[in-house]
Parts: sequence; C-alpha cells; structure tokens
Amino acid sequence: MKTCKICGGKHLAKGLCSKHYQQLPEVKAKLREYYQKPEYKARRREYYQKPEYKAKQREYQRKPENREKKREYNRKYYQKPEVKARWRKYMREYHQKPEYKARRREQAELKKTITEYHTLLKKKKPSRTEILRLEALADILGRDIEEWRTERMRKDYHERMDFSQRFEKRSGQP
Repeated sequence: MKTCKICGGKHLAKGLCSKHYQQLPEVKAKLREYYQKPEYKARRREYYQKPEYKAKQREYQRKPENREKKREYNRKYYQKPEVKARWRKYMREYHQKPEYKARRREQAELKKTITEYHTLLKKKKPSRTEILRLEALADILGRDIEEWRTERMRKDYHERMDFSQRFEKRSGQP
C-alpha cells in the first residue's frame, strides 16, 4: 500500500496524502477556480439551507466548550485596533442615516407616551381631561383599559360607601 512521502498517511496522488496534495500550488489554483463557479455556490447554498444542517450547527453551537471558544475568539478579534476603527466608522455612518434617526425619534415618542400612560394610570383621582387623555393613549398603544375602568369604578363606589357609613356614624342615623 502506498503512503504519503511527508507524513506517512494514506496516499491520494503524486505520492502525497489528501492534506499535502491540496497544498500544492497548482491544486490550490484549481480548487480556488472550482469554488468560484456558480454551480458550486448554488449547491453549497442549498446545503446550508437544509434543516438537517441547521440542526447540526445549532447542536454544535449549544455545547459549552464551543460557545466558550467562540466567545474567546470574538474577544480577541474585537480588541484589534483595525477592527475597532472599522466598527467605529461604520457606526458613525449608520447613526447618520435618516431611517435610523426616524426610528430613534419614533422610539423616544413611544417611550414618552408609555410613561405618560402609566403616570395617568397610577393617579388616585384623575380629572375628566386626564381620563380622556388616558383613553386616547390606550388607543394609540393598543391597550385595553376596561379592566382599569371597572377597578376605578369599584374603588369609587367603595370610597363613597365608606364616606356615607362614616357620615351615618357621626350623625347617629341608621
């Protein structure tokens, strides 16, 4: 049986094993050319979309030792000055985009609306205009305030009953 001249592994061609054969310059050039063909790229793309492949990758990435390897690699990679500079440049450009600015403005308005909504919900005795504003905010946010409304009515009823009972006790009438 033939063996590799370099490592003694299983022979493939020209007296070399697969690993050492693929390191030859002419073989490297052929492989590079082959990997650039659209048919090869289409086949690889199709393979990467298969559920079996994705499940296998998910399983691999879930293993703690592999997650730690990836974390360590990222830690080292993102500490490189050229990577940091490239990332900073990209983020500066990204934050200047009108779509990003519009989204941020929209998020700020939504946060402000939600804050106002919760502030009005917590009020003990909201005025009529505050209740109307609360209803409008609930419509904007797509929230149901029916539960809040019934709870509020129940509290008002109990407060009135407590007041009337206290008044009756003071006046001495049953």
